[in-house]
Amino acid sequence: MVSRFSFLVGTILRRLWLRAALFAGLSLVTVVVAYILDPYLADLLSLHVDRAATEALLQLLATSMLPVTTFSLSTMVSGFSAATSNVTPRATPLVTEDRTAQNAISIFLGSFIYAVMGLVTMHLGFFGDEGSISLFCVSLAMMIWIVVTFLRWMDHLSTLVRVDETTKRVEDAADDAFGRWIEHPFLGARPHQDWGPDAGFPILSGRDGYLQHADMGALQAVATAAGTEIRLDIVPGAYLHKRLAVAASRKPLDAGAQAALIDALSLGDRRTFENDPRFGLITIAEIASRALSPGINDPGTAIAALNAGARVLGRWIDAEECHETCEVVHPAIFARRLGTADMFDDLIRPVARDGAGLLEVAIRLQKILGILALAGDGRHAELARRHAQSALERSLAAMDRPEDATLITDVARGCGVDTVPVRAS
Repeated sequence: MVSRFSFLVGTILRRLWLRAALFAGLSLVTVVVAYILDPYLADLLSLHVDRAATEALLQLLATSMLPVTTFSLSTMVSGFSAATSNVTPRATPLVTEDRTAQNAISIFLGSFIYAVMGLVTMHLGFFGDEGSISLFCVSLAMMIWIVVTFLRWMDHLSTLVRVDETTKRVEDAADDAFGRWIEHPFLGARPHQDWGPDAGFPILSGRDGYLQHADMGALQAVATAAGTEIRLDIVPGAYLHKRLAVAASRKPLDAGAQAALIDALSLGDRRTFENDPRFGLITIAEIASRALSPGINDPGTAIAALNAGARVLGRWIDAEECHETCEVVHPAIFARRLGTADMFDDLIRPVARDGAGLLEVAIRLQKILGILALAGDGRHAELARRHAQSALERSLAAMDRPEDATLITDVARGCGVDTVPVRAS
């Protein structure tokens, strides 16, 4: 697991303003380097570039790049709005962190700043009365880079706000988070159940917010310095309040050790995808539920979201068998692992509720639960059957036509639901 510092750095690096600032700084450095190399390039290439040609290129960049940057920003804002209204607000951060969009905006802004600085330095006489070969070559390279970036940006716009593309982003984010948990199922610590019956001395949160990251290395350092063991009772995604006991120690910790323990927990106002796989499943279920709302009525999108959630959850179940043999990196810490039953609730229950009256969604839900029942050599078959049974009961209560009820009942039997309720007349 990464440290708190690495987590915070990674969060900052995904911000649009930082990437734009880096490209803006690079554009200023480019002008300085061009000024330094200009005499050497002129002697080396033995070429003469007319000052008017260089100024024309820079003027073109300066007058065109600012409107292009404004257009790109407005497009991103439209994408945020579309993600909020058509998919779910929880997916908006994945759109704002899109690297292609951030790179395009940053390049357009950086080229505008480069052109302005190039014109300023030329008019101030830094490059003399003759044309600058270095500025001319850099400007040509910048033009080619902008054209390539703009073509990629135009192609990317067609997928930026599509529901299926956003669903794929959520699936990938959830899959990445599950991958981290598969590698360290107890966050690199010892299993929570190995702590034993000792209640320990509780440590209160003292803060409100969602747990976004736990620095297990820092917790190990606290435990080692205090000569004790620590039991972490929460996982990323949990909502903490000031009076909640988030951990326990085998012996009392002084105020400094307790403060260091709490500082190892990164809290925020919202859940994030990076270390919280359940949030990914919840978002996928929200996409499906929104698609089933009366105003949208798009069962195809709901089915696609269900398929995405089933792929992610199935991979987690298949990997559970190796959880008991994973390496313990922090032996003084005991931590929980993710509950598979909670994941079934996150993904299945909302869709079973909102799609109960739609035959195609109900059928797909039964088939997905049949697939999940086989995952991990049937490790959670009984859990999948209970959800299938509950979903079937919801469907039978919501469907008016007897032939639909008969069909969904037959599908449920074929997918492994052994006990089928009799539909009330």
